Amino acid sequence: MKIKTAFFLFILLFFSGCAYINTLYNGASSYKKAQRTEKQAQRMSKDSAQTATQTNPLYKRAVEKADKTLLEYPKSEKAHDNAYFLKGISLFSMGEFISATDAFEIILEYYPESKYVPRTYLFLAKSYAKLEDFLTAETYVNTLLEKFPNMKNNRDLIMLRADLAVELEGKFAAISALEKRLEEATNTLSKLLIIERLMGLNMENGDYEKAYSYTENMPAFDKKHWQIYYKIEFRKLQCLRQIYKRDEAIELADFMLKRPNYLYNRSEIMLEKAITFVDMGKYDDAIRVFEDIIAISGDRKIRCKTWYEYAGVNIDVKGLLDTGKVQLDSALSLVGDDIEMRLVITKRLDGLKNIADLQKKMEESDPFEPIDSAYYRYRIGEEYWLSATLPDSALVYFDSLITSLKTPDSTRAKALYSRAYILKSIKKDTIEAERIFNEIIEKYPHFEAAKSSQIMLEIPVTLMTRRDSANVQFAAAEKLFLESQESYSQEAYYAYLLCALKFPDIKDVAAKALFSAGWVVNKRDFADDGVVDTAVVKIFVRLCNEYPESEHCKQAETMMNANEVKSYATQYTARNEIAVDIPASTEDETEGEQADKSRRKAVLPDFQKWL
Repeated sequence: MKIKTAFFLFILLFFSGCAYINTLYNGASSYKKAQRTEKQAQRMSKDSAQTATQTNPLYKRAVEKADKTLLEYPKSEKAHDNAYFLKGISLFSMGEFISATDAFEIILEYYPESKYVPRTYLFLAKSYAKLEDFLTAETYVNTLLEKFPNMKNNRDLIMLRADLAVELEGKFAAISALEKRLEEATNTLSKLLIIERLMGLNMENGDYEKAYSYTENMPAFDKKHWQIYYKIEFRKLQCLRQIYKRDEAIELADFMLKRPNYLYNRSEIMLEKAITFVDMGKYDDAIRVFEDIIAISGDRKIRCKTWYEYAGVNIDVKGLLDTGKVQLDSALSLVGDDIEMRLVITKRLDGLKNIADLQKKMEESDPFEPIDSAYYRYRIGEEYWLSATLPDSALVYFDSLITSLKTPDSTRAKALYSRAYILKSIKKDTIEAERIFNEIIEKYPHFEAAKSSQIMLEIPVTLMTRRDSANVQFAAAEKLFLESQESYSQEAYYAYLLCALKFPDIKDVAAKALFSAGWVVNKRDFADDGVVDTAVVKIFVRLCNEYPESEHCKQAETMMNANEVKSYATQYTARNEIAVDIPASTEDETEGEQADKSRRKAVLPDFQKWL
């Protein structure tokens, strides 16, 4: 009987232990499966949002299994550190960093002898870094290194220390600290990780020469660390292109393409090779590589960037704007959650669309109606330069404006400034750019371009430009309007109109001044019929004729669309006809009747001919 009882208890304990182990094992399996999925997604450059839909359910299952272990198997409390650690790393992987710190801190408090303590300190530091509490993160890092100095070569810890140095001390201090660690490093993996981070920081600073220099004393290739070695070699490939060692870059790309370990990275290497061909002016070679990538690559991000770069060649070099637009549309369809790339593509597409719209407006304009062709040509040049990122095409338009005798001085000054800016910032022709800046200051001192030229030359700004004068005039009108407590002020009305009359080339100020003049004059109380003042209509028509693309024109059109304004012409004509037919006032008429006739006549203020 005692034997049977003992056997029964053994079976019970055995199976309860199995249940505990099985529950935790299932949770750990879910976590490991999620990690494998993430690594594969990173290798294939899949969207992070798409990957999260696959991995988050697995991490949640791991948390649930850990919680079940803690609640249902209290007799296994000594091994609960397993469950807390699994719960913490799963929550961390889901981005629930505050909840993760709770689980990790329980391990430190209740299981100080656990084998998970070193990694718990590391994950606590990583969690607080994600929460942007960098000082707390650094405290945990220092404690970890003090208690477990053998962790100093841990891959995650090396990268975390570099990130914390950047956040707490700045990039240059971080570079100095990492260079010191590189000198002290004896572990191959540590050296590789530090070199890769140093290259990245220097490339962010635009110092490609220095970034490249770290590769001179690289440890020999070790297939155990092929992933970090690939990152370094790829950075080296980018540096070679940036420092004009492009033949070497092509050789390195070909060498990397032969490495079996880099099989999953072939498309990325090929794309960098194609971009290098573009920089070398070997456009046909680049196009062949672009087409190979599109044919063989399943990597969404790489194909997106390939279409974008391919479109650049067709637009910038071949002049095939329609083909380039189609390719940009293909890139946009693949952009996924890459917000920065989406903005770049959209900006270029919008630029091409705006260019087409502006050219269409010029072509379809009435030959018998005056059109500010210089304005449209300058706008097209701006779109080529700032939106479509085609500075050479922009220069063609700016040069035509500069040489044309019909170009107004205000537009010529802007075209000269734009040309000089492109030469200085893109073409790196500082001498010619500075010559043009000085020419603008000498010939067009009253325009904004001259003031901006002084800024570009880094000399004291001494000029009072037409824009400055326009702003002073507008401010004076505003003051008169405000002093009248925002009621009708004839002085303010004249001041606004004078500003628009004197500075028609300062388009935004002139449009604002006209709109303000209309707004002020509409406050006159000479008619009780609810019809918008006739002067307002004339002013707003002038505003939209002269400055059709201004925001103030849009506001004016909103007011003009009111029913009472649509019937303005008929009513205004009728009022004036009545005023003309009515005989002169007689002695029998009351003062009120005479005043009523005077109001009906709706005499306009000055500036009628100009309007």
